[in-house]
Amino acid sequence: MNTGIGNNLESYRAETYTGGLNYTYNPNFKGFSPFSKSKSKILKSKYLKLIKDFNLNPIPNSIMMQGQLNRRYVRTQLYNAELNTNGVTPNYEKSFTFNRNYAVSWNITKGIRVNYTSAVNTIIDEPLGNRRGDNFISQEEYQDSVYKNLANFGRIKNYNQSWNANYKIPINKIPLLNWVNSDIGYNTNYT
Repeated sequence: MNTGIGNNLESYRAETYTGGLNYTYNPNFKGFSPFSKSKSKILKSKYLKLIKDFNLNPIPNSIMMQGQLNRRYVRTQLYNAELNTNGVTPNYEKSFTFNRNYAVSWNITKGIRVNYTSAVNTIIDEPLGNRRGDNFISQEEYQDSVYKNLANFGRIKNYNQSWNANYKIPINKIPLLNWVNSDIGYNTNYT
């Protein structure tokens, strides 16, 4: 395709393909409080409110996984001084990436919350050459290389992860300290 841009551009072809898949799991399970409905006189004491309010959620509140494949292919053919393509090798630009994101949010109890996120950017390596025309590589060679890279989830170029945990200390469940609120948190990032 002649774009008419400049005197030395014979053809320029750009192709872009994108595909993605998202999965999100959000159960409605709110956890359980084994002692909340207890009729025991012992647990009715205001001094044992900490035990009566104990709760546990064994299932994460949400799990998210996302994957996106991006493929870009560009072929540029220039003219030589005689305005033909003899002796001028086309230029190829190929980019094939596989980006993934993960996130888990979990309220283990009403007072303990944990969040995890990660992002992975990878490259799917392709063999040198072209699948059509000049610098030809076979379809079998191309597929073998690309499928092998996809099976390994690509070559990692960037990886980020983050953990964060918060604990609301139940000190306000003690009658003499019911006016005190206290939290403790932990955050960590890795790149």
